[in-house]
Amino acid sequence: MIKYFGLMCMLLLSYAVTAQDNKFSITLAYPLPISDSEFSEYTGIADLGLQYGFYESGPWQLGAALHGAYFVQSSNFVNPTFTLDENVLLFQPKLFATLKIGQGEEFRPFFAVGYTLAIYSVDFNVQNGPPDENEAKGGLNLSAGATVEISNRLFAIAQYDYINFSDTNGGINIDFSKSLGIAKLGLGYRF
Repeated sequence: MIKYFGLMCMLLLSYAVTAQDNKFSITLAYPLPISDSEFSEYTGIADLGLQYGFYESGPWQLGAALHGAYFVQSSNFVNPTFTLDENVLLFQPKLFATLKIGQGEEFRPFFAVGYTLAIYSVDFNVQNGPPDENEAKGGLNLSAGATVEISNRLFAIAQYDYINFSDTNGGINIDFSKSLGIAKLGLGYRF
């Protein structure tokens, strides 16, 4: 699955590099879990996004985006020889609407709706321990945020994602079994 995601990103990126009308953008952000659940103990590593604006009318732009975010948590139990490593990978396809505000259209609030697939894996680092486990859950993703233009192509982004998971039964006890909130701060570049 990750191999196909990488291939799709490479194809979109190669098209974006040759495009001349700035419909593509790429973002790199720091994801920060903001939640009442135990997920706030995870450390966000990175959120990488690729956006394509396919329709524009006046100050409005509609488009599609694909984001991937990575989180980790490591815990030691009893002694340093027994550790538990947890990894969460989020795939987030979305549709978005952006409003360009200001004389130079430098402030752009946006909202998005999409789906999030959370792939959770746990690695038990101990001899004769339980086998490693994996689980995936999905749900509705609502996003809101804004970008501020720094230069002609470079921009800053602030975003909040609310994810409501529809599958909360069975398997591993995932800490974010009902809902999850994530703040993202980063930079982007328009092609």
